[in-house]
Amino acid sequence: MIFLLLPALGSAAVQNSGVVYAQPGQTVVLNLQIDNPQEVLINKDAPTRLTLTTPFKTLILEGEAIKGPDADYEPQTYFARLDPLKFKLDVPRNLKKGSYPLLLNADVFMCNTRDGLCYMKTLQVKGELRIGEKGENQPMVVKLPKR
Repeated sequence: MIFLLLPALGSAAVQNSGVVYAQPGQTVVLNLQIDNPQEVLINKDAPTRLTLTTPFKTLILEGEAIKGPDADYEPQTYFARLDPLKFKLDVPRNLKKGSYPLLLNADVFMCNTRDGLCYMKTLQVKGELRIGEKGENQPMVVKLPKR
């Protein structure tokens, strides 16, 4: 099968997902999940990059941090899906109680095996960091489109 690389046209809607509860001075883990349709494979060789922006720091996952099972189709080139990822957040001691925004920019190179099309998309997910509260953390989820 031959794939055609297309530029990403337009921008996807911002997704809302993920809540992390923490106390000032605490280290917490934000779990990140990438959901892709079965026909969409993630390119291993292209520079997929996940950037999490918090009010106090920007964290990046790329390269060796991004892993997953090989796809049946061209396993040396594609992941069938990505393994769950983790961002470690060191919350500053002086951060006041309240709700703070988290913004994830996911630059993902993918191919649709049904359409024979490859493309790069930048997807945004907004989450929330709640300081001084207790609750059950919810992962940020990036939903990849078919196109």
